[in-house]
Amino acid sequence: MSRLERATDILKAAESWKHKCLIEEGSVFSSFNLWTVSNFKQLEDKDVNLTALGSGSEEENSLNQDVSTSAEVLCLWSEITWLYYLIVLSVSQKRKLDRIRTIWRKSGTEFPDDHPAVGDVFDPGILNPGPGYFANQQHELRYMVVLFSSWASLARTKKEELLDDAWTFANWVRYDRRLMSIAERDWIGPLR
Repeated sequence: MSRLERATDILKAAESWKHKCLIEEGSVFSSFNLWTVSNFKQLEDKDVNLTALGSGSEEENSLNQDVSTSAEVLCLWSEITWLYYLIVLSVSQKRKLDRIRTIWRKSGTEFPDDHPAVGDVFDPGILNPGPGYFANQQHELRYMVVLFSSWASLARTKKEELLDDAWTFANWVRYDRRLMSIAERDWIGPLR
């Protein structure tokens, strides 16, 4: 499969995710409502050590080890991990899926291995985002959690308005106060 074909498949998967998760508050892999304010609040409250995802050390991941974490939040974390790896070329499909499955299965729910979102669309990706993407994985994932938590609190009409125009969406992301504070603390601050 050529890179252009993979890009088309990835864009289709992203479009499906956008509708199911960002508008409907549903799920990539299930009929659950995962992308909700409540689930993101729980995920933020966990203050999870996100670097564990980068190391591949399941034992280090406090979210995976916390038995009080709800099944929905674990499934949501699995889907965020899916999104993080969707475009990545430099990580094998097997490694991506192992991480996603491991988190999902901790919810007590069987992972849908035959789901189209983890088939050919996930192997191998379309670009190598570079060492910074992985070296700063903790910050990238924390940023995603805060971004989607802010997003989930918006009214559906506002979400649709923002998704209707890429520049409007980019400006919302750029000027969201919570996101600006995360960027300042995690990226800009350490560079000073």
